[in-house]
Amino acid sequence: MANYNKSYNFQNGIQVDTDKFVVNAAGLVGLGTTIPTDNLEVYGSSTFRDDIKVTGLVTSSNFYATGISTILGSVGIGTTDITQGADSNNNTVLNAGIVTANFYYGSGLYLTDVVGYTTEGWVVNQAVGSAIVRSGIATDLKVGIATNKTYEKYDLIIGSDPSSGEEGISFDGGTGDINSSGIITATSFTGFGTNITGIPNSSLDNSSVSFGGVSVSLGGVDATPAFNLTDSTSYPYTSLTGITTEILGDSSPQLGGDLDLNSNNITGTGAINISGVVTAADFVGGGINTTGVSTFTDLRVTNTSKVEGVTTAYDEIKFARLDGGTSGLSTYWSTIRYGNENGSFPYSTRRSVDILNYDTGNVNFYLDAANRGGTLGNFFWHKGSNNTRLMTLTNDGNLGIGITQPEYPLHVSGISTFAGAVFTSGNLTVGNNLVINNSLTVDVINTNVNGNLTGNVNSTAGLSTFYDIEVTSGVGIGTTAVNHALDVNAADGDRTYITDSGKVGIRTTHDYNSNFGLMAPTTNGLFRGVGIGSTSMRSAADFSDAGAIPGDSTVGANLRFMLPPQVTAAQRAGLTTAVGALVYNLDTNKLNIYTNSGWEVVTSS
Repeated sequence: MANYNKSYNFQNGIQVDTDKFVVNAAGLVGLGTTIPTDNLEVYGSSTFRDDIKVTGLVTSSNFYATGISTILGSVGIGTTDITQGADSNNNTVLNAGIVTANFYYGSGLYLTDVVGYTTEGWVVNQAVGSAIVRSGIATDLKVGIATNKTYEKYDLIIGSDPSSGEEGISFDGGTGDINSSGIITATSFTGFGTNITGIPNSSLDNSSVSFGGVSVSLGGVDATPAFNLTDSTSYPYTSLTGITTEILGDSSPQLGGDLDLNSNNITGTGAINISGVVTAADFVGGGINTTGVSTFTDLRVTNTSKVEGVTTAYDEIKFARLDGGTSGLSTYWSTIRYGNENGSFPYSTRRSVDILNYDTGNVNFYLDAANRGGTLGNFFWHKGSNNTRLMTLTNDGNLGIGITQPEYPLHVSGISTFAGAVFTSGNLTVGNNLVINNSLTVDVINTNVNGNLTGNVNSTAGLSTFYDIEVTSGVGIGTTAVNHALDVNAADGDRTYITDSGKVGIRTTHDYNSNFGLMAPTTNGLFRGVGIGSTSMRSAADFSDAGAIPGDSTVGANLRFMLPPQVTAAQRAGLTTAVGALVYNLDTNKLNIYTNSGWEVVTSS
């Protein structure tokens, strides 16, 4: 077939048959159709033998690829609006569709609601006692933390195996055993302590308890206690019925039977040493010093007590080991005291009761230490003898403040105030309004925020979507708004602004004239068409109604003309020209038009 080097110009398009190929007057191309609606519309199967490059949106009801497909933009699957495309941050578009594959590679930064990577990992379920369906995670596998190992004999291990001499903590869910290679420190320990071993007597605060001069030893036995009145000064032997020997002169007096005081008192400054049991309705005063074990049905300490030779200004019971710390035991003590006003203890007053452990051990409270009652019994805190309980700690570990039957590990009735930071590893559910008196910092909000948002919204990443925004002052994007309703970019040459009166400046900071609504003196504009004064364009550049206001042809009627560029002949010679260029020559007062052969004068004839 011969080759013809020829161009064809069809004013109204070209058509081959009725349904094979058409190019209409608008430049739309149709293959298999005569009424294309896009730049290229193909009906039927198409085959492309080389690469296809698409810079815009690709929409397909079914898409098949046998090899590797590389997509540089976003991919939308099941999108509700194909014109928007796929956006990883747009939850309103990516709301449907299923992606199925054998494997997934890449970042999961925007994935949500992912619990585990395999069916053997963590699962989400409803926690026991919770009304929230998705309230916790669980696993029936062994768990290791701070280690790459798990052990068959442990349900949870942190670090290394402590039974092998390494540092770590192990938990056995079957037995409830906890094994730690280090020191366990807590504000309190609760439970049954029968199996606690290795606590020496010296670890107690003191080896004796003193009541006004009477010392009761703890943990020791005195085989030869003595009743000694050597220091007594106010009791002549004649006042003792049946005693014919002057006791003061007898260093070792003996009684032939029971001592009957006949409703009288034994007084003095000396000590009474008894190796046996002393039974009395009451003990008054000082001087009681026992080296054995003393048993009291009721024990009361009043007034000033004397402890280890130091007279205190408060009542005190001191507990310590009698052996004074021998056999490797502690030499420290514990104390129960009332009325201490020592400034070293700021909350101790003359009306306060203090329980002090002067050693490094614990202060333990055990509920049903023998575990005889099963799930019975709780800890209660009261104010007054018959008032409402202030706080309850149940036997299963629920703490209630202001409520007597707590249902959760922490159950508070009434207003709660946290002076410091509050951290929750799970969800925070607020049953009523959430009132924040200061600032709120949130990484992600996955729900609606209703009501007025007062204050600053400062986000350095991500996409923020607002349905309506009402701004009482200026809006700055990349800069601070200055005397404008909207300022975009800080540099003068890149600035775009909108004034309060609706005037727009593009890549400029200048407001040239009140008559100008749009100012772009330093940049170019690209338009598919331009219509000035007209509401319906009749050509690519429609100036037929220039100077008029749509709907009112009388307004601006005196300005309804167009001025071409005005130059002198010398200035015209320096112009960068193109065919069809039009200027007004100031030297000749004629219109000049540029053709392929040069400048032509538009004359009146």
